[in-house]
Amino acid sequence: MPDRQIAVSTGQYRIFLATKSNSFSTTRIYMQAPMQGDKFLLTDVDISAGKVKHLFSCASCDYFNLTPIAGTVKGIKVANTNSSAEKWLLDARIVVAAEKSKVPVDTIHIKQYFNLAAK
Repeated sequence: MPDRQIAVSTGQYRIFLATKSNSFSTTRIYMQAPMQGDKFLLTDVDISAGKVKHLFSCASCDYFNLTPIAGTVKGIKVANTNSSAEKWLLDARIVVAAEKSKVPVDTIHIKQYFNLAAK
């Protein structure tokens, strides 16, 4: 099985991470968004270019790797009511297919607030 680690490098973008875990597995979605502006939109082209990554890990599961192939990720910065870190609302619909395939097998929906860890 190929190494599924994701290398993060410095640049003019934010990385949003959505995680879902249970007693035996963990799913992570990484979304790379532009740094400038108060809102952004990632489209099919951005997702195909690798700006959205899907990682699934399970020590005892029989599964195949899924790759994002289409969808949208919309983000909007929420107004701060105090001096807390930036807060964003993301609304995502991510279509995934088996690795090296373009046939959709599932759709992941995310609607979640994110507080940025650093400014």
